[in-house]
Amino acid sequence: MEKRFKKLDALKKEVVPHRFYGADSADTLLIGWGSTYGVIKESAETMNQTGGSCSHLHLSQVWPFPIEAVSNAMKKAKTHSCD
Repeated sequence: MEKRFKKLDALKKEVVPHRFYGADSADTLLIGWGSTYGVIKESAETMNQTGGSCSHLHLSQVWPFPIEAVSNAMKKAKTHSCD
């Protein structure tokens, strides 16, 4: 079991960081991963251009899940939606 946990620690060091776009505390947070990047970013930009307040959190990897980054972003938004 200890050997597995050591591997997980090493894996955490190689995680590709997430990308965040928009206001730090927008009204709406869109969360996505994989091929949804382009359409979600475009949707967030459209919302912001039409008077809304939207940010976009894109996860490059979902394992190990970046729970701290996601929970921090969700706490700052009034509403959120996951792809």
